[in-house]
Amino acid sequence: MMGFSYLISNKKQFVGLASRADLPITIWAIDEHPCTGETTDRFLASGSVKAGEIRNKWEIRIPKNSNVGKYTRNYRVKIGDNVVTTTDNIDAGQYIQPVSEWIFPELTTPGGTPPPNDFTNIGPLRDGFGPIDGQIFGQLSPWPGASAPAPLIANCPPPSTTTSSATSSATSGSSTSTATPVSPALQASAGQNQTVLSGVFVTLKATQLTTGVSESDLQYTWTQTFGPTLTLSSTTGSTINVSPPVIASGSVERRFQVVITHVPSGAKANATTSVIVNRTTADHPVIDTLTWASRQSGTATASAHTDLVASEASMRISFGGAAEVVMGRAATTNGQVLYTYSSRSVGRFTSATVRSYINGVLVPGSTFTSTNVGAG
Repeated sequence: MMGFSYLISNKKQFVGLASRADLPITIWAIDEHPCTGETTDRFLASGSVKAGEIRNKWEIRIPKNSNVGKYTRNYRVKIGDNVVTTTDNIDAGQYIQPVSEWIFPELTTPGGTPPPNDFTNIGPLRDGFGPIDGQIFGQLSPWPGASAPAPLIANCPPPSTTTSSATSSATSGSSTSTATPVSPALQASAGQNQTVLSGVFVTLKATQLTTGVSESDLQYTWTQTFGPTLTLSSTTGSTINVSPPVIASGSVERRFQVVITHVPSGAKANATTSVIVNRTTADHPVIDTLTWASRQSGTATASAHTDLVASEASMRISFGGAAEVVMGRAATTNGQVLYTYSSRSVGRFTSATVRSYINGVLVPGSTFTSTNVGAG
């Protein structure tokens, strides 16, 4: 299957679970940066293990023509927020599933011309990957198509060569000399200033802009320099996260500084970014799946996600302009809150709308409508 694009199912994982209520399942694509190998999880779909299911079977169907994004080599499956590292270093409650095969569209008319295979959306082939043992592999070449697509990053910085050695040998022995590490002129960026809704998950990303400097030689140090104190997800990562709490009114500014150090030479550069939170900025909810089936007088299911992670937040959905109903809050993973809804006796509809609320009050502008209604 093409990267979980239509059917995701399982019959043997999560052995030993027992529950009297449905348990939420989430599917994440594990994206890899083509130059650094840094991984990030990207939400794809959600579902559930049915209560009382002895073998913990589950199945998630993504409607045809849904945008599942770039296909990756590995996918992560989680059960709710219950990922626990055991004493023998096993992450219980999740597993990583590599893609074992790619199935392309097949010819349905005997004797016709087979359709060309499209590799442009397979990330590691289009963008390259690495580093592996210091080697970065670029785009697949020659490209199996009429023309090669533009990779995500055209050129990765070459590995740093900060030291050199020379060895001379003589009958009396040998000697080795090491050059002083080169001190590059670093240029640091902490990203654009942001104005966001209070209660959302905020990402801060530091970047070193000088070319020819190896990422593996850099060290990052984050601090908050202004505003009410927040807990940083990390003080040493190139990318960190914060979650400003909900405020009743007005706005609050916070500033964060990153210092980037070139470890071999000790060269440093710093940059500052600002995060302003208020109650008037819009949220950005998204409907991920939407289905309707004729059984049980009309069965509607939906799933949606948002960056509004505050516990005071909620989401409501309206089918075809009918009265709003509250969605169930399923899980919070990697800064996104997942919501689900399933109900019978819902008339056929052609669209649905979700809206975000804080303490029961509608967040201005936080509306998302989908007309992509699949068969349930």
